[in-house]
Amino acid sequence: MTQINQSSRGDVSFASFPPALFLIGAQKCATTYFATCLARHPQIAVAEPKEPDFFTRHQDRGLSWYRNCFPADEIGKVLLDASVSYSVAPSDERSAGPLVGVPERIHALRPDARIVYLVRDPVKRVHSAYWHAVMAGDESRPFMQAVLTNPWYLDASRYAWQLECYRRAFPDDAILVLRMDEMIADPLGTVDRVCRHIGLPQASGLEMPSNRVNASYRLRGAAHILPRGGISRRGAQAIANSARRLLPEPLYTRIKSMVTRDIPEMMPADRDAIAALLQTDVARFTQRYGIAFPPAVAGAPTYGEPASLPAGV
Repeated sequence: MTQINQSSRGDVSFASFPPALFLIGAQKCATTYFATCLARHPQIAVAEPKEPDFFTRHQDRGLSWYRNCFPADEIGKVLLDASVSYSVAPSDERSAGPLVGVPERIHALRPDARIVYLVRDPVKRVHSAYWHAVMAGDESRPFMQAVLTNPWYLDASRYAWQLECYRRAFPDDAILVLRMDEMIADPLGTVDRVCRHIGLPQASGLEMPSNRVNASYRLRGAAHILPRGGISRRGAQAIANSARRLLPEPLYTRIKSMVTRDIPEMMPADRDAIAALLQTDVARFTQRYGIAFPPAVAGAPTYGEPASLPAGV
């Protein structure tokens, strides 16, 4: 049975249901890819789908439903719930609803849970989230109008605030904050960091997946009918994932280039406006976690995020 060692809380069993490992976001920070990487570890089992959203949308379905979201051969494995809806708490503390109180609900079910949180340039995350919503058919407003109208876009990039919510329910040593760019550059090393976080053997020698999934792209031409023609984004993604597995890489790449294109760049004025709105939270986050987010500079990578990140992230 897997044990956590050298923890201030002593040895704690992390095997089997309820899940003990939560990859809570942030949304559009390559969590789908990283969950796929973590699933390569023989002692980690990821929920199916990887985002059951139990603590935000489906708690009324009960624990039996939640258990069935995980593989049947879960015995002895650490279960991973990678629902990014767990880190979009409204920054307006007067708000109510299912996005409020998620850390407390997780703690009530699994008080010894471990939390993992991926972060990236918060301004680019907002932009990517907007295009994700556009592609899903959930957003049609211009970019800045959508961001200023729907607080969800900014709240999901308020990393300090989201983590403060978790620190009310969990001790600091239960929370691991990771940079998305470092994870993409060294997925195996980042998996090892999570293994140390939860007390699992390191993943030395494991082969990491080479292709990211769930990136934000715009569809070309007739492909625009997919989100509105009865095929959901999740369904389209499932088709794309199957094609990636079954088709030769050159053919898959060619087909993908025919039906998708990278999302457009942000206007410098929009980037600066969003950076100003997030400035206070960024400062708190940097002070607490030591991850620096330098001011945005027009035409340059922002917040320490390299220009070489895969397209569509």
